[in-house]
Amino acid sequence: MLDCDVTTTILDQATPNGKNENLKQEERDKCKDEISNKKKSDVMALYINTGMLGAAFIAMGVNLTIFGLTLPSIAGNMNETVESLSPTLVIRGAGYLVGSAISGALEGKVDIYAILISSLFLTSIGQFFTPVLLNKMALFLLLAVTSVGLGGLETVGNVLCLQLWGDEVEPHLQFLHFCFCLGCAVTPLLARPFLNENHNHQKRMLANNTQPRFENATEQDFSLRVIENTEIPYVSIVYFLTVALTTGIAVVFVGLKLFSKTGMPQSKQKNTIPKEGKLFRFGMMALIFIFYVIYSGMEVTFLTLLFTFCGSDAEGMGYSKDGASNLNALFYSSVTVGQLLAIFLSKKFSPTVILAGDLIVLVASALLMAFLPLYASVTHRLFWVGLLFSGMSGASVYGTMFLWAERYITVNGRAASVFIVGASLGEMLLPLPVGNLIEDQPYFFLIFGLIYASCLGVLFLFMIRIASWKGKRLQSDTESKDESIKLKHDDSKTEMTSQA
Repeated sequence: MLDCDVTTTILDQATPNGKNENLKQEERDKCKDEISNKKKSDVMALYINTGMLGAAFIAMGVNLTIFGLTLPSIAGNMNETVESLSPTLVIRGAGYLVGSAISGALEGKVDIYAILISSLFLTSIGQFFTPVLLNKMALFLLLAVTSVGLGGLETVGNVLCLQLWGDEVEPHLQFLHFCFCLGCAVTPLLARPFLNENHNHQKRMLANNTQPRFENATEQDFSLRVIENTEIPYVSIVYFLTVALTTGIAVVFVGLKLFSKTGMPQSKQKNTIPKEGKLFRFGMMALIFIFYVIYSGMEVTFLTLLFTFCGSDAEGMGYSKDGASNLNALFYSSVTVGQLLAIFLSKKFSPTVILAGDLIVLVASALLMAFLPLYASVTHRLFWVGLLFSGMSGASVYGTMFLWAERYITVNGRAASVFIVGASLGEMLLPLPVGNLIEDQPYFFLIFGLIYASCLGVLFLFMIRIASWKGKRLQSDTESKDESIKLKHDDSKTEMTSQA
């Protein structure tokens, strides 16, 4: 192909009268066709890679969400309570942190496709055995394995998208996060037929009418279902489907790695670290780190424990498995719609405006849900409204904060790893108190949600104040560039005047 490029260059530099008789017109046309076909092939391969990354993020959303939906069923199958399995939240966060750290350290030293494929296979292995081995310690180990794979997948998935698209990455990166939300949204519908039946709502009806409340806290609320003619829990089917999806995507990436010759353009990000100052840069990174700790902790609390709360005996709740799955689907669907809207809103509004709007709506919706005891006896649909808007407003916070940070500091690999570690710590620590209290005091699920949302709003106001002291990092560069263009224009006018 290099010879064809050189030949085309020579032909383009030939005499304008067409007297170069050594190179025929057919050769020129053939070379141009080959170059055109190669460019089309490269663009097609680029979109195929991005599409498969989107599929991988869908699988990541499914894998991350499925455990929260099936937690009551798995606890029932193991003859455990949800509270006794609350350490799984810490283990998942720790595994996610380790996976992100390892993949971040290996990126640049090991082929990025190899890291991505390994993460997908590791996730599949953990998920395959999770519902089958009915032992608490085995469950903890498998969750750690799965979380390491998911942490690596998120980290290298974002980096690979950046390498594929360079400066054009923004809409494609938003597409990946939309795919993640889509995976979260379809998971409740996928899992619903395979969950153990929730009898908690039936017991609550009996308690309110003819029978005293159940005093036995160890009594299971779920009946064990197994696959016919086996001892394998019925809930395992949804995990097997998830494993098939994840493994299939990994196999396709193996094919792309072996047969694709697509180049990966590098990011053209402008580095202004020397101009930012260490104090300002580290201070901003620390604040954003705390922001991600709170946000990711709140997000994972909802993703993991919403189904459990909907099936609890809290006033206005006590849903069956179908009802709880529908509320989960409502929440995940609202998250998906919010992420989709963010793609278009980012073209019209700055990250500051989008984040401010998101956090205002998030705090208001958390406040509405926290007042559930006041209106549960009248209508519980206000809770649905709060759930809907909390999902829509919180969806784009994660990605938009990256864009906001980029306006004030250079978000290089080290800064991004700090943010992801913060998110992992939040996933590991903040859901823990809710998981410990949700069975005995289910309203703490809503109270902690309001506390977390309020902290995000206050912290963001403080971050805006700190950032305003320094200003946008590219502002001075843009002004100097405009000034340089103006000087060149003035010099050319002066030269033309002197020649005249």
